[in-house]
Amino acid sequence: MFKTNFSDKKRYFTLILTYIVLIVLFSFRALSDDNEGLYANIALNMLKTSKFLVPHLDGLVYLEQPPLLYWLSALSLKLFGISEFSVRLPVILAGVLLVIFSYFFVKKFLNSFFASTLAVVIVSQICFDTSISMLMFDMLLTLFFSLAMFSFYMGYKLNNKYYRLFYIFLALAIFTKGFVSLVLAFLILTPFIAIKKIKLKDLHLMFGFFVFLILSIWFVIVSIKIPSFFYYYFINNQVLRFLGKMYPNDTIKGPVYFYVIRLLGCDFPWSLLSIFAIYKLIKLKLYKDDFNFYMLLWFFAIFIFFSLSSGKANYYLLPAIFPIAYFATYTIFNTNLKPFYYVLLVAGFLLLSGSILAKLGYIRFTDNAYIEKLPLIELSFAIFIIYFFAFYKKNFLVESIALSNIVILIAIYLYFSLNVNNFSSKYASIWLKANMKPNTIFVQYGPFWRTSSSIFYLGRDSILLDDFDDGDLYYGMTLLKNKNEKFIEKSDLKNLLKNHNVAIIGQKKRLITYLNKQKFNYKIKYFGNKFVIMLNKT
Repeated sequence: MFKTNFSDKKRYFTLILTYIVLIVLFSFRALSDDNEGLYANIALNMLKTSKFLVPHLDGLVYLEQPPLLYWLSALSLKLFGISEFSVRLPVILAGVLLVIFSYFFVKKFLNSFFASTLAVVIVSQICFDTSISMLMFDMLLTLFFSLAMFSFYMGYKLNNKYYRLFYIFLALAIFTKGFVSLVLAFLILTPFIAIKKIKLKDLHLMFGFFVFLILSIWFVIVSIKIPSFFYYYFINNQVLRFLGKMYPNDTIKGPVYFYVIRLLGCDFPWSLLSIFAIYKLIKLKLYKDDFNFYMLLWFFAIFIFFSLSSGKANYYLLPAIFPIAYFATYTIFNTNLKPFYYVLLVAGFLLLSGSILAKLGYIRFTDNAYIEKLPLIELSFAIFIIYFFAFYKKNFLVESIALSNIVILIAIYLYFSLNVNNFSSKYASIWLKANMKPNTIFVQYGPFWRTSSSIFYLGRDSILLDDFDDGDLYYGMTLLKNKNEKFIEKSDLKNLLKNHNVAIIGQKKRLITYLNKQKFNYKIKYFGNKFVIMLNKT
């Protein structure tokens, strides 16, 4: 159990500040291919063309998600210049604001020391640290969804005028990543309203109706402008995604216990404290307390919904990060923590032993060459020392977990920097931009998502070679009148070279086999698992 004092709060503030500094520094890293490359290109395209209504990816219509994140990133690029940090800034701010508002919300209903502990738990979860530094929708979604949940509870406990804020934040969550937020809010609040007998007249339903009416304007305008949008977005990308039948399907398949494993791994060791708290709250029937009941509904609605969904992803549980942090903090303040110190000691010993075995070659990884470059033993030893100190003192549980996760975060940063050319096309694109001759056509050799960041760094659209079925560009491709303007086959290269130079970024080696067989004259340079090919016009 912890005693409230100023020195504890000061340590917690220092830990939170350390995390934020590390996250900001990491946000200057190269953009990852796949999602980051896609979304950065869309934001940059909006900035360059001043066309904000319909998002475009590599010159094609891209309507998989609403445009709020793109708008915010485009604004950041406008204000702070074109850089990785600028394009990621809205996500970073969303994460920081989530921690700040979580602190004040908990302080309002519990106490400031509980609130500061919870803030440390949030910021020291690996799933939070990796999500806040990536250009993706989920951190922004989590901020608005959490603010909506905070506002509703404040409306219930303090003043029903807060319900109006609930509708505004929920609308922003929907405008960030679609109607899943509405479904999750319904699953959480319907039983809460029914059991707590909240009067419907107090919910300001008419205000909510007008907020969602305003929200619908973008969806209506785009549906009129692009008639097929309604089916693609509402049916294919929302309903059929949940059922695992969307086309093209880019989700992960997994068993119903998929998120049990993800929760244990991503949030370890906080997840153990969270699970213990859930067990204790249910066993002792402490859910009769309004706050506990609200947290249980919030967590289980999200956990069960995504567990039942056929389409899964590692970051789908992020909107439940606040109740997860609450449960862990609840255990810290209401439980004998002695058993958890033994868990930490055993975990630290196993991690150190595994690192030694990996260095000796008894444990191998898929990309072992890059793992071997990491100072695994040194990093694991640091974590072991932190856990051993906490075990010896039987104190500083929060600090020891936060410090160990800082070490893990540094390890992740090191891994990315050692492996950057396999994750990003930045340096391939920089080299290409410096060596590209005039009148050069830029070509990406599929799959598109493997080199998607190249279009951001080059600042120009590409032609796709042998990538007709790419999932990210599929919908935009169906709207093209002449697909040959965007998609070509290998046999088209010779005709292209009659009038243009051609630069190709790709990953699949069979293109090189084809060029050799057809006796093309080319120059090639490798960047990790990618290559750049320069073909001069004939």
